[in-house]
Amino acid sequence: MKLKTKWYMYVVSFFILVSSVLVVEEKVCGAELHKETLAVTKNEAAKKSATKKKAEIRKFEKVILPAYEKYVRENFSEAVAHDSPYSFIYLNNDNIPELVVDGEYSFSGNLICTYSNGVVALNTDRLMLGYVEKKNILHNPFAYMDYFSDDVYSIKKGKFVKVWSGHYEDKEDGKIPIEHTYYYKGVEISEKKI
Repeated sequence: MKLKTKWYMYVVSFFILVSSVLVVEEKVCGAELHKETLAVTKNEAAKKSATKKKAEIRKFEKVILPAYEKYVRENFSEAVAHDSPYSFIYLNNDNIPELVVDGEYSFSGNLICTYSNGVVALNTDRLMLGYVEKKNILHNPFAYMDYFSDDVYSIKKGKFVKVWSGHYEDKEDGKIPIEHTYYYKGVEISEKKI
């Protein structure tokens, strides 16, 4: 009887051991299968992303860049079109850059062009310009004498839209420090609200 019980315990222990090995093996195989599936999914996503980028680059080279060139030639004198400094920026989050043409003088501003079934342009008030790359925020500050303003633009549905505008003026009362009057959407506001 003692031999039977001992043998029985060995068999039960063996089955428990084999079962736990199979469970561990199943978990390891399942994890490996999950990793392989995840790798394939990531690889497919990377291929789609690379294909999309290549298509956007081809579109830029064959359609958008020639449209930008034509727009500048048709809307500026030959001297300005050939001599003005320009650059490309990524304003919104697509992979198609916007064209920025610097004006001849501070008061001539910048010309910013984007493409949406044709060239869409924005002429800023002054040369000062800031933007947050791929965040769709274009800042155009303006200052003249005692007047200071800020306009913020975004590209929405293929067009430049002013999303924020405000200004402040120095009070002409001769006090030091200079006091400012702040305006938002044409309404005077306190400095605390800024």
